[in-house]
Amino acid sequence: MSKVLREVLWIFISFYLITASNLLIGIYFGSHTENTGLAFLLIMWAILLMILNRYIKGMDLSKKKLLVISGMMALIFFTFVIWNVTWGSNYKWNGHGFTDLAKEDAKQRLNQELLPFDSLIRINPQSDTPYYKKGVFLQGRYEYLASTEELKKAIAINPHNVDASFQCARSYELMKDTANAIKYYKLMLETDTGNAYVKGYIKILTAKYHRG
Repeated sequence: MSKVLREVLWIFISFYLITASNLLIGIYFGSHTENTGLAFLLIMWAILLMILNRYIKGMDLSKKKLLVISGMMALIFFTFVIWNVTWGSNYKWNGHGFTDLAKEDAKQRLNQELLPFDSLIRINPQSDTPYYKKGVFLQGRYEYLASTEELKKAIAINPHNVDASFQCARSYELMKDTANAIKYYKLMLETDTGNAYVKGYIKILTAKYHRG
């Protein structure tokens, strides 16, 4: 292998090690160190340029070859910059696949907000109230399916909890599940038999459901 080829190979190996290290930083830490990772890459790029300035003087390369090498390096560099501000800013490697950091953070915040309800459930698991309150809370956070699961637990403990039946029906309605919405509105009427509003609303939903 000629001296020139060895030097060129060394340059590319150095650059790939630098960009790969930045890539790993971005994947592992995600947006939390996005700026740190990019700054690290820029510093390493500056160091590499200084090294190149030293070695390139002794290399017998034509201007065309230098231009090709510089173009390839620039392309790789800007590819990783774009990766940092798009993919790397929103995703993190979790050991099995990529995790959407925004969704993961939202899920963690929601779990923290649910802790008081879970504590009440552990204290008195036979009470329908904490399940009902948790279901209503989840509905307010647009977690409609999870909301129905908690509300159905409340209904199983106390079938006469008309508020739980109503909110369960409402969550199903918000999910566009008209059949289940009607089911739980009707369940509500088994206890609140005189509720004319719900009776009328069931007729409206039933007609809408049959129209498709």
